[in-house]
Amino acid sequence: MPHESVFDELKARLRGKVAILAVGNRYRADDGAGPRLIDLLRERVPQDKRELLIDGGEKPENYLDLLKELRPDSLLIVDAAEFSGRGGEPRVIDKVEIDEFTFSTHKLPLSLLIQLIEMEVGITPVLLGIQPENLDFSEALSSSVLETLKAIAEFLAHFFSPSRQP
Repeated sequence: MPHESVFDELKARLRGKVAILAVGNRYRADDGAGPRLIDLLRERVPQDKRELLIDGGEKPENYLDLLKELRPDSLLIVDAAEFSGRGGEPRVIDKVEIDEFTFSTHKLPLSLLIQLIEMEVGITPVLLGIQPENLDFSEALSSSVLETLKAIAEFLAHFFSPSRQP
């Protein structure tokens, strides 16, 4: 499995009740990776767990109140990130590394969003960056990003399984 080390790291960091906050612009090709991951997960996750899948689009800060209501034990933020990797390559990015990479087109810097989540929700999110291949104006994802998202969705779906104990 090509993304096994990333999956191992996510397994180690995501505990209990997990929420996912996707960030990105669906109309900028691979910048929409986060929101498209939410679409793929909604096909795999039971109806009663779908509220934990949040498409934050370009304004993820608007979902802080919802996150406070949901009270997750872990939060995964998924966003397109330019870290000079291969197109579609996923990477878990530490909080201290955030300013080294370029993230999607949303207005609020991710470092500030993470600070707000820590203050308002009381948890430190895990950040999963996906290396974009194409950021043109288009709703279509590159094939490399789409294949990565399918693998990530398959992996993450088990966190929402009815048999999994939070």
